[in-house]
Amino acid sequence: MLVSAPMHSAAELFALFLSLIGDTLDILLFVLGLRRKFYRSLICFFAYIMFLVPRDFIWLWISHTTLFGTIPAFCFYWTTESILSILRLATIIEIARRALRDYPSVWTLAWRFLTAVAAILCFWTVDAALRHAHHLKFLITIGLQRFELMQATLLLSVLMIGVYYRIQIRPVYRWILIGICIFSAVQVANYELGRLTVHATNSVFDYLRRYSFLASQTIWMWALWRWAAVPHQPPELVSQALYDEHSERAHARLRALNDRLAGLLHQ
Repeated sequence: MLVSAPMHSAAELFALFLSLIGDTLDILLFVLGLRRKFYRSLICFFAYIMFLVPRDFIWLWISHTTLFGTIPAFCFYWTTESILSILRLATIIEIARRALRDYPSVWTLAWRFLTAVAAILCFWTVDAALRHAHHLKFLITIGLQRFELMQATLLLSVLMIGVYYRIQIRPVYRWILIGICIFSAVQVANYELGRLTVHATNSVFDYLRRYSFLASQTIWMWALWRWAAVPHQPPELVSQALYDEHSERAHARLRALNDRLAGLLHQ
């Protein structure tokens, strides 16, 4: 959340109020994640929360000092923003592994597909960023924009794999992914509009840009409170008798299809 320098007007006080709400939600997320022992079930997301809390408070302090607008503040903001983006990507990867690993055949195909998609998008991200290496602002914003788009694409791919194979992804994982997806989508639009246009501080668009993260925080809070304590249910296995019955039928149908194709080839 990017906060403007020293505030005096009602609009600026309102911006400070929203910033404090966001920081309070950060603390509540950390406490709730600690109580639910999320450091065991989703390590990367817990690390993300642990890094987010001090980062937001440090940035809130910087934004009200003479350091705001300086090169050190600029470096701090974009460096920590990049680290948070990497941790969100790591969370997506960890959720994919934890959600699909109970299905070995699906996981074998899924990790190869997701790796290929990630490699292509990573190359596209680096290439797009380096094309603007002569302009630091565009190098950072375009690089992070493509990185957020890569996260959203991988996230949706994980959800599509779950839907296609009818895999029951744990609700807490699913809602965490939804929260990340919302934030990534807003950030993609934000970086593009910020590159093309300039909006006044504390304008409607500025509020949407800065505090859309509150929506994701609220979703994560609800997911941790409602679903984190629900134990993981392993997938129900098909009984051996039912498996043998369907195997015989499938084998018979495939053999009949093979005989028909062989007959057509010999005609």
